This record gives sequence, C-alpha cells and structure tokens, in this order.
Amino acid sequence: MKDSNRPVRWGILGTARIAEKISIAIHQAENAELTCIASRDPVRAADWAQRHHVKRSVGSYEALLHDPDIDAIYIPLPPSMHGEWTVRAAKAGKHVLCEKPLALNVNQAREMRRVCLENQVQLMDGVMWYHHPRAHEILKLIRSDALGEHRRFTSAFTFCWDQVPENDLRLQRNLGGGSLGDLGWYCIGAALWAFNELPQKVFGTARPYNDVDFNFSGIMWFTKNRIASFDCG
Repeated sequence: MKDSNRPVRWGILGTARIAEKISIAIHQAENAELTCIASRDPVRAADWAQRHHVKRSVGSYEALLHDPDIDAIYIPLPPSMHGEWTVRAAKAGKHVLCEKPLALNVNQAREMRRVCLENQVQLMDGVMWYHHPRAHEILKLIRSDALGEHRRFTSAFTFCWDQVPENDLRLQRNLGGGSLGDLGWYCIGAALWAFNELPQKVFGTARPYNDVDFNFSGIMWFTKNRIASFDCG
C-alpha cells in the first residue's frame, strides 16, 4: 500500500459461511474496511452485501481482483481453488489472506509464494490462533526453561463427522476435502510451532470415506529424538 495511513480496503472472494465471521472482524478493526463482496451469482452477492453491511458487491471474482479500490483479498473458497485465485490476486497486485489449507500440496504452495514475492504482495494463511495473545504466551512458556526439555508433542482435533452432510466440501475430493487439510493442519502447525523446526521423518495412516481421508493419524520425528503425534477427523 502506498498510503499506510488509510485503512486497508478489503474484498472477499466468495460468500462461504466462514466469510461471515471474517466480515465481522474486518468491520471491528480500526485499520481496515470491508469494501466489496464478490460472488459468481450477482443476486447472492448483493444480498450478502446488504446483510453484512458491505459497501459494494460484484457478480464475478475477476471484477473484484481488478477493482482499483481494493488493497487486499480474503479467499474463503474451497481448498481446490486456493492456488488459482491466490496467484490471480497476486498478479492483480492484491495482498492475500487465504483460508486454510493454504494449498493442496507443497509445490502449489511454493508457486503461490513465488508469485506473491514476485508481485511484492503479502500472503497469509487464515489460521487465527497463531496470532492470538494467548498462543504467544504459551509459546513463551514452551521456549523458556520452566517446563524442562520438550520431547513429545501430542494433539488431536476431531468433531462428529457423522453429522457432516454428504455434499459438504470436506467430503468432496475434487474440492480438496479431507480431515488432514481441514483439521490436521492445526495439529501439524502447532507441533512445528512448538519444536521450531521441520521434521526429519513423517508417517501417516488414514481411514478413507467417500474418497477422502475421513480420519487421519500422523507421527513426525524431529532431531534429538523428539516426536509429535496427532489424530484428526
């Protein structure tokens, strides 16, 4: 942004449920304003804008990316669309806040990073808890000597998947569904955060359902014989 004194002007790419929560946060932030909502359905976009107090709406994703009055884009689209629209937004000169999982694989994530660096825009993933004051207090405790040497990290993130409707994107392989990207993302991130390094070896096993990883268990080995294990699903 050329003018750092004015609020960041946000646009949202899609009307997913999570976008409703993010819109509240943007409205409450002193240094941000929610300027526009985009949907492939212009009627849906207009209705969403009215209900969530957004100044403008547009009936295509491309229109939002090329709006000169937008500084940053929030992307709450299905995971299968994160890579494409992050790259498009970056090439349009927009900063990007992308929902998790950031990408479908490491190569896609690297390409997203490369394009954002090339176009000098910021790329962030939408994992809130990393930035919460409570999390930073926990991290200070972990990295102090108060708890001794940390050798094992165990975590789990689960909910009642049996109540997830069959048409939910979490159960759609073509949309990037599955428990590893939806829930395991938090467990892995917390372990990397705590140990402050990448693992040397990783192992995983999954229980498939509807061609996605309905349940997933993983083990990560780090230096100094440290280990992290997690379950999600």
